[in-house]
Amino acid sequence: MSSRTLLFVRRFLSDRDVRVLLLANILVGVSYSFVIPFLSLFGTREVGLEPMAFSLFMVATSLGSIAFSTLLARWSDVRREDGHSGGGRRGPRVDGGDRRLRESSEGGGERERGAA
Repeated sequence: MSSRTLLFVRRFLSDRDVRVLLLANILVGVSYSFVIPFLSLFGTREVGLEPMAFSLFMVATSLGSIAFSTLLARWSDVRREDGHSGGGRRGPRVDGGDRRLRESSEGGGERERGAA
């Protein structure tokens, strides 16, 4: 990996909110890895679904998740464009954090190293 990539990753992971989100995603992924293999057994044995019905249920669930995520992302983008960034404990991050990460990945963030 190049030094620019390492600098980008280091700056990206220096944000506490990003680390918390990353940890939450890892924990959700690990929990899914324990549950999903047994979901087919539960659906077919306990609920009594036929394998084809269970397959259709899983496909519908996956497609529904993709559609919901897409709608949620579009809604979030529209809110941000309207100036409703959500704030949070640090205030809006419409430009601040994103700009620093982008400049560090482009090599132009050298002057902001002490400001982050």
